[in-house]
Amino acid sequence: MKAAGGAGAASVARSKVDCLSRQLDASGPVLSDIADAGADEARAIEASDAAALEAARARKTAAQDALKAISAAHADEMKRLRCPAE
Repeated sequence: MKAAGGAGAASVARSKVDCLSRQLDASGPVLSDIADAGADEARAIEASDAAALEAARARKTAAQDALKAISAAHADEMKRLRCPAE
């Protein structure tokens, strides 16, 4: 019986690693977007370009919101893996 429990635990562990890997894959491009928007924001401040600043901040906010959604979706999946009966 112990082997069956070990196999089940190993399967859950693999599922958790897969979930984390998918989260990292999905987050990478969004993190790049946030960094790029932050750099554009700094350049706009330096150039005193209000329109470019507003656009950069809007892109950064949108990317941050996308990252929050990715995190929430994967957190829900991890919770289901920890507590499959709930």
